[in-house]
Amino acid sequence: MKLKQFVKIFGILMVLTIVATAANAQSGISLPVKPKPNVMSWRSGIVEEALFFNQSEDFKPGAKQPAGHNLLVNQDFTSRPQNETAIVVNPNNPRHLVAGYNDYSLGYPIGGGTAASFDGGQTWKSGSVVFPALTAAGDFPGFVEPPVGTGDPTVAVANDGTVYHTSIGFSASFCENGIFTYQSQNGGVSFWRPIVATGRGVVDYWPYAFDCSVFLDKEYMTVDNSGGAHDGRIYVTYTRFFFEGGADYLDSPIYLAYSDDQGQSFTVAGEINGASADLCEFQVDTAGGTGPGATGPDTTSYDCDENQYSYPVVGSDGSVYVHFFNEQNESEWTSPGNFNNQILVVKVDPDTFAVSGPYFVTKVYDGLDNYPISPFNGRQTVCNGGWRLISAGNLAIGPNDELYITFADNRNGDTFPYPTLISAADGSCPSGKATSSDVFVTKSTDGGMTWSAPQKITQDSADHDNWFPWITVSDNGWVWALYYDRRLSGNSAHATDAWVALSRDGGASWNEFRASEVSSDFFYGFQGSPSFIGDYNGIAAVGTKAFPFWTDARVFGDTDVYMDVVQPGGK
Repeated sequence: MKLKQFVKIFGILMVLTIVATAANAQSGISLPVKPKPNVMSWRSGIVEEALFFNQSEDFKPGAKQPAGHNLLVNQDFTSRPQNETAIVVNPNNPRHLVAGYNDYSLGYPIGGGTAASFDGGQTWKSGSVVFPALTAAGDFPGFVEPPVGTGDPTVAVANDGTVYHTSIGFSASFCENGIFTYQSQNGGVSFWRPIVATGRGVVDYWPYAFDCSVFLDKEYMTVDNSGGAHDGRIYVTYTRFFFEGGADYLDSPIYLAYSDDQGQSFTVAGEINGASADLCEFQVDTAGGTGPGATGPDTTSYDCDENQYSYPVVGSDGSVYVHFFNEQNESEWTSPGNFNNQILVVKVDPDTFAVSGPYFVTKVYDGLDNYPISPFNGRQTVCNGGWRLISAGNLAIGPNDELYITFADNRNGDTFPYPTLISAADGSCPSGKATSSDVFVTKSTDGGMTWSAPQKITQDSADHDNWFPWITVSDNGWVWALYYDRRLSGNSAHATDAWVALSRDGGASWNEFRASEVSSDFFYGFQGSPSFIGDYNGIAAVGTKAFPFWTDARVFGDTDVYMDVVQPGGK
């Protein structure tokens, strides 16, 4: 189990350090034109309803879409990867979109890519955030260094038009690390630089160079656009990994921080994951450890504090709902020591920060024996894969405060005695073994207290993998999900596409269509390796229009980030 927790942290460090090589000099030379598809947006009326939803000769599952609708968002010329996409629509201007992604184009250090569109996604201006300087005044006075990189990008737009980009940042050589928010007053074209010394843009920070007890990870952000008492407040949830002496894992609670001054300063409200004797029976530690990162004894002997992959949303009354993955429900593990995750949800009062829950959503089939292991990074992956794989998707909220969660797991595939390795030559699994990862959606209409049984929304054949789902809800109640899909090639090849599913009846039924016009081969996508293609994709929507945004490897050996402007019509 602790192997699982360690690689959650150090897998990020390993991936980013591997690619931290000197940037190629680009000044003073003529830059080549980077290959890209013809660019054309899908406008209302161009794509008819039958193309997407009728099983006719014009559209069948896997049919090629009209050429030229995908848009390349990053505009670098370095043949270095971009991945891990996030996208949002301005709540008061549907033509204004903001995107964030990991961007390796600068070489070392690794940057946070940004992009903004002011014409509904037809054209994009890309750039990058400016790193904060990391300091460790507590035990290394005078020390200043840039982070080795940022990661886990997330973006948000407030009602007043202020744009925010939030990500993690950490040292390559020492232990200081933090979560930072970058603010933009020009629609996401440029952003301020967080400053550790003054606290500007600093969500949370570990200031020690020589004590590696704490690592802040997997943050996600939302802004209160409810129009209520806390309108404009920024919320960030994240995982606080705690290691005794920097070595022995103790816990990884979900924390919440907020800002009421547009990111100038943040207040850490504290741990919000709650406790449950029924749901969190397994405990690594209840004493809280020692040293500067110690949290003190657990509030109860059954704190739900071994978590990852949190995601917050704000309801119409300003309440904050947060979903996260937890591995402590020992009674639900498929075998002893398998550490299957469960999805839990809490509700946080925006005035008192009192926590209701956690509420059980579903068990997830992502334990140690549910997937094979990649020799490229030591992480779970799919057959004919190699990239690190997580089951988590996200939480979305609808216009009537209905909640949706999406995730992917391998409950319909084979089991793999730990550790079963895929082939380093081609990513294949041992003979007779196959993964069949599927995408599921579950819904709550009572504030997250109870959830529907997970519904499988991907309708491909057995032994075809789907992963990295993301879900969003339009203001008209339409529910959209984006995910990777290999139904065109099956599990015997690497060809992968971005697919979108749409429900116009509150999740009762779904129609799928292929979003990417060209398949991706991720086996060579990360500088010649399949080791990392990000941990998630993104999708935003407004009205009858959606904007899926994904990592794509149609250019050999170089992942880029592509998006789509989709408006199928109908009501």
